[in-house]
Amino acid sequence: MARWVIFNFYDGEFIRQNDAIIVFETKGLARQFLERYRKPKPLQITKDVTVNYSYYDAPFRFVKEEDYEAL
Repeated sequence: MARWVIFNFYDGEFIRQNDAIIVFETKGLARQFLERYRKPKPLQITKDVTVNYSYYDAPFRFVKEEDYEAL
């Protein structure tokens, strides 16, 4: 089973905690971790417009741990 790390394009490096790269067991856990970086959705001005997307402070990319080690 693949393990995942998250690359932060804004900082130009992988997300770290205590100087160690955080490795997630599943991609779902990595997505849950990104919730702390998510910006609030904009307020809807009219009822005709629906906002169904999330956006974050920086662009992120999920990378398999094997691919990270090959870098």
